[in-house]
Amino acid sequence: SIARGLKESLDFLYAQLSEFQYNIETIITGVDENGDLVSDNDDFDKYKSRAIYNVENMSRELDKLVKSVKVEKKN
Repeated sequence: SIARGLKESLDFLYAQLSEFQYNIETIITGVDENGDLVSDNDDFDKYKSRAIYNVENMSRELDKLVKSVKVEKKN
């Protein structure tokens, strides 16, 4: 149970990190996953919002992970 929860948490963190990296690369290069140019300010804002969302998700998941490890260490 503990190992499964840890694996799920790490899988989620890595998935969010991967999406974050993609969003940042899109902003930096100005090219999306389809090879289309991202030139509209709204598009850049969209990828920025997505990157912020990824960071917030990683932060929440990391907090949950640390809390669960602390509880397990006490028991």
